[in-house]
Amino acid sequence: MLTVSPGEKYSFVYSSSPPPNAVSCQDPDVPRGSCFLAESVYGDGICQEGPGKWDADQGLLFMSYGNDDDEVHVCPFNMFLVVN
Repeated sequence: MLTVSPGEKYSFVYSSSPPPNAVSCQDPDVPRGSCFLAESVYGDGICQEGPGKWDADQGLLFMSYGNDDDEVHVCPFNMFLVVN
């Protein structure tokens, strides 16, 4: 659940790594302090666009598409949710 304090504004910022104001997340499968909310950006048909959790240690965005294939797609383009 994402909670917003009065006056806070959020947006997505294109970056190859989490910016200092990136919104963090908690996940038992991702080391503490390494999880950030992000979204993949569709580029040249490499992967689908969608939200997920960025694991800074692995440099990967984990997403759930709701499809039945077990393939892993590495998306080279990402946007991070940030507090403005």
